[in-house]
Amino acid sequence: MEEAVDLVVAARADLDDPQQVAELTARCEADTRALIAEACQRRGGDAAWAG
Repeated sequence: MEEAVDLVVAARADLDDPQQVAELTARCEADTRALIAEACQRRGGDAAWAG
């Protein structure tokens, strides 16, 4: 998960702006975890590992 978040941040953030990098990292990780948890729940799986 961390590698995917890092890739998105590197592609979208101004890497010279530490605040923007931190905010985008947090938002991207939270959104990704929510999507994984939702997909697991729809398939009847355990989404606990996503959180």
